[in-house]
Amino acid sequence: RSDELDELDRWAASSDSLLVIEAIGGAGKSALAWHWMTTRAKFAGTLWYSFYEGGADMAVFVACALAYTTGRPLKELRGRHVSDLAPDLLLELKRCPYLLVLDGLERVLVAYNRLDASQARDDQVESESEHRACIKPQDADLLYRLVAAAPSKILVTSRLMPSALTNTAHQPLPGVHHLNLPGMNSDDAMRMMRD
Repeated sequence: RSDELDELDRWAASSDSLLVIEAIGGAGKSALAWHWMTTRAKFAGTLWYSFYEGGADMAVFVACALAYTTGRPLKELRGRHVSDLAPDLLLELKRCPYLLVLDGLERVLVAYNRLDASQARDDQVESESEHRACIKPQDADLLYRLVAAAPSKILVTSRLMPSALTNTAHQPLPGVHHLNLPGMNSDDAMRMMRD
């Protein structure tokens, strides 16, 4: 994935605050994000948040991110609404250059709001605009606000591009970079097999 790693480097140096890596399940979104974060990313601090964990949602993410960036106790922030915590988080993200990784964001989208979300095949999931919307409106509002988090960067992995990050023509909003992750090129695949 050398080409994609280089694209992540270019994004980190750009003015775009948010990048979405979109691909089908198993394509390597999380592996790419993790490898880049641990080997190439240079920030004041990094936070990896996985929506694949039980009980994970945007309210817990905001509480964790705010606890991380401020040093406040997590128990003081948990249980509060996203809209209550979002302004403080945005202030911290604008104060210091952090990298926040939101892994598996599709879990907060309508298309994956189902009991068997972890086993759902991508070809069984609706991908129209209304299915790419956030289940909770306050989650969509937070995603929209994170686009203005500079100098911090927000890296999202998702099976679907969230509609909160696109305009009415389904194009990424200004400040949002979209990487549709293709299959591996043959040289990278051979190198991975040898390794």
